[in-house]
Amino acid sequence: MVTPEAIYEQLKQLRAPDLERTAEFVRHLRNSKTDERLERLRRTHGSLTTDEADEMERAIAQGCEQIDADKW
Repeated sequence: MVTPEAIYEQLKQLRAPDLERTAEFVRHLRNSKTDERLERLRRTHGSLTTDEADEMERAIAQGCEQIDADKW
């Protein structure tokens, strides 16, 4: 398993140009995850009618937010 410490030790050995390329790649990875999430939200935004959204909210409140103390 790769640890942040092991990666840091490897980064310390890189020359400045390679370190900059690595930093750009890390920024790309971080931003691409955010961009992917935003794109998924954009594709699904408005896909439910108000009635469908209300029904989903009721189903979640009735079935998903219940605590059964006997199962603990």
